[in-house]
Amino acid sequence: MLHTKKNLTDEHAYSHTPPAMDDDEEDDEEGGDDAADDDGVAHAVELPPSDDELHDGFLGSDSADMKEIVNTTLPCSVHDFFKLCWSDESHAFLHAYHLKRDDKDMKVTQWKQTTQGSHVRDVTFVAPVKAAIGPDKTKMQETQRYSLHKQSMTIETIANMFDIPYGDYFRMEARWQVTESAPHVCSVVVHLGIFFMKKTWFKSKIETTGIKESRESYQQLIDLARSETSKISTSPTKSSSSSSSSTTKGARSRK
Repeated sequence: MLHTKKNLTDEHAYSHTPPAMDDDEEDDEEGGDDAADDDGVAHAVELPPSDDELHDGFLGSDSADMKEIVNTTLPCSVHDFFKLCWSDESHAFLHAYHLKRDDKDMKVTQWKQTTQGSHVRDVTFVAPVKAAIGPDKTKMQETQRYSLHKQSMTIETIANMFDIPYGDYFRMEARWQVTESAPHVCSVVVHLGIFFMKKTWFKSKIETTGIKESRESYQQLIDLARSETSKISTSPTKSSSSSSSSTTKGARSRK
């Protein structure tokens, strides 16, 4: 169990180098000013994160070793996805997701801006454990970081499990890449990595189980997000706007 932990909402904690591995072990290591739009969502006006920004030390996993576990599209813009599913206004969505997972005692902090322009928050909860041995539940802490741009967003998460066997040997890391692929459509790709701080004979088993269970959990989140964002595309305002646009185009074509 991890008895001490740096405050990851401190930018210095992000740039720390993960614990060094022995020489014979595989090495697992691997913006900008904000502006607010009309609905009050802060975003950077620069280009999406560069390779340097994606490898600034927040995640220990090497991008090449992370596994793709989600590749889908949602019927909304990037900013709608953020506002409905990730912003401080969307805690009800987060609670619904953790309720679906059968988590208990979920708590979430407000997003806090870092000195580098990204935003971070912590989510804590008690999660059920399906393993045949060990406890039937574990305390968890997930630190999340996002960088929101005009037509893209990057979300990175680090999850620690404190009560399971070998829970202090590894952590679960994920990177979301959300990009606007068409008007009111965004693509969502999630990669997962399991970063080991210590050696263990059970590394392969932990990786296999962790990826399988994470894939199922993230699918639950995506299903809820799809349900939530679909309300936008079927809202009366948008439908009326689309109908008006179609009527105007039809009138022009008849002329």
